[in-house]
Amino acid sequence: MSEKSMSRKYALGSALTFLGWLNGSLPADSAVWNFTYSNTDNGVVDISASGQILTDATGTNVIAMTGVRNGLAITLLPANSFPPGPLSNNNLFYPDGDPSFIDYYGLSYITSDNKNYNFFFNTDPNSLFYTEDGTGMPSDYRKLSASFTLQVPEPSSLLGVLLVVALGFKLKRR
Repeated sequence: MSEKSMSRKYALGSALTFLGWLNGSLPADSAVWNFTYSNTDNGVVDISASGQILTDATGTNVIAMTGVRNGLAITLLPANSFPPGPLSNNNLFYPDGDPSFIDYYGLSYITSDNKNYNFFFNTDPNSLFYTEDGTGMPSDYRKLSASFTLQVPEPSSLLGVLLVVALGFKLKRR
């Protein structure tokens, strides 16, 4: 095999490795959803959260959640961990959003100040709510305004990989 052929194979192998690394940061067939939610109490926004939800290949199991809530970092809690008991979180997500993206059991997360939250859908009165640190009584539910949007990968990331490959070929020819 010629040196030129080996150089091209090396450049192609490097590019494929880089592309795999770039794309390997997310599991295959997963989806990233951006979310925002807030709660207004007496006309003042007292809760504001935003971030990303990562689902697995089925599109319904949430495998990661990151973002901020009132300036504090949030991290997904494992399914069935909060609040304790039969109404524990299941961390399921429904992409069709009918009637909500989250069910009655909800998604739970912890903030960087070690407080646990669960946000969930309740059919009465057909809204998203959240509960904090195990206060699971309906009188403690706080109504939320929320939105979920599918994050679409930017074509520029693929363009960058192709540029690196082309540059690699050009440099190897010299």
